[in-house]
Amino acid sequence: MLPPVLNRVVEKWQEIEDPDRKNEFKSLIRSCVRLCGYISQIVTFEDIEPEKFFIVLKYVNNKKLPRAIPP
Repeated sequence: MLPPVLNRVVEKWQEIEDPDRKNEFKSLIRSCVRLCGYISQIVTFEDIEPEKFFIVLKYVNNKKLPRAIPP
């Protein structure tokens, strides 16, 4: 069940009051998604957990969190 996990991430993000911290959070997600995408082209994951983590972060970044956070 992916939606409850995604909703929990969004809830935690909404609890952050400082726009700079929200932007930092999104930036970290984007960095992790890029790194995981790059690594997956080089190495085949033998453990499925990193691949699941990548899918969750990618979906949260693209579909669940807003693109821009106003100051």
